[in-house]
Amino acid sequence: MTQAVQLSLFDQPTLNITRDLKISMNEAVSECGLSREQIVDAMNNLADRYGVDTVSVVVVTVADGKEVSHENLERVWELKGDASELRNYVTQAVRAALTKVNE
Repeated sequence: MTQAVQLSLFDQPTLNITRDLKISMNEAVSECGLSREQIVDAMNNLADRYGVDTVSVVVVTVADGKEVSHENLERVWELKGDASELRNYVTQAVRAALTKVNE
């Protein structure tokens, strides 16, 4: 008889970047001179502007200091379990944005 093996969620590869993101944001906040309230207001304004209501990846194309376009990469959650596909998806979006800048 085959014995069932229970896998641990903690032994699997993850794309959880929360810890690194928090460290980076804390460093940026301490260096920018804005209060936390000002930063939260700015982040909420960006979320409203780009139509996001959860953790998202948004590629914003800027040329000559002006926004040319933006794309909310909604499939990141669908692809989070496949690092290779996720990298390809994000890479393609960034390449497309760079193409718009270079046109």
